[in-house]
Amino acid sequence: MTTLTATIKRIERNNTLITAISEEGEIVKFDLISGEVGINHKITGSLDEHGDQEVTNQTTKQTLDVYMQQCL
Repeated sequence: MTTLTATIKRIERNNTLITAISEEGEIVKFDLISGEVGINHKITGSLDEHGDQEVTNQTTKQTLDVYMQQCL
């Protein structure tokens, strides 16, 4: 399990479909189950693993429950 960082770039579908760009330049898409994010917020977690995850919004220091749709 590798901890990666990404920046939120797009929020769609009633604020639940999130697109972010990792520091490596890869696109990361996930469904936001609980928590809040905003454009340009930084998130960290196992962004390269598919399925249910907990990631951290480093901007707000909030834990987010997400479903990773797309692996790096």
